[in-house]
Amino acid sequence: MTENLEILVVDDTEGCRDLYTLWLESDHGVRTAPNGTVALEEIDPSVDLVLLDRNMPGPSGLDVAAEICNDGYDCQIIMISSERANFSVAESPVDEYIRKPADRETLETTIEKIGTQKAYQSALLEFFAVSATVGRVEASASPEDLESVEEYLKLCEQAEHKHSQVNTILEGSEINWSAAFESLETTSGSDKSGLTSPTASIRQSP
Repeated sequence: MTENLEILVVDDTEGCRDLYTLWLESDHGVRTAPNGTVALEEIDPSVDLVLLDRNMPGPSGLDVAAEICNDGYDCQIIMISSERANFSVAESPVDEYIRKPADRETLETTIEKIGTQKAYQSALLEFFAVSATVGRVEASASPEDLESVEEYLKLCEQAEHKHSQVNTILEGSEINWSAAFESLETTSGSDKSGLTSPTASIRQSP
């Protein structure tokens, strides 16, 4: 099971809100909103994931998703609807799309996937940051000098540890790592200059 997430359930049907809460509250923090207007009032930076109905009175689910993204919240969005997705999920602010009625296994599996991707992105950003620092230090001194610099050696150990974390997350997961990697370009201001993609650097590690 993925780590505990803070989930906001947005659905105008009370039964759906209650059912999703019942399924998820033992593993995650769950709060609910009966419509998009309340959801936009309730959301805050602590929310990791939004389960969002598409058709609701007031703002539609797509409108709410767009507003959440425009406001800069760093959360994932799973849209749940009885309608087929008549838009490109990849080009929308929605991360996953589930058809109603959603069963427990599908919902939990999708949340697990989202949680894994979030953990992967976080670990990768940390790896990028440490690796960039190592690169700057290496550019300012000779290899011979660096061999005796304790701070540099610790940075190398940190980079290797972060490297290992990313590999661990990737092991056995069905994550679309390339999409997650590319999304970092728009979600992070980290210095990634000089760094290679995960396939080039991570997959080739011994």
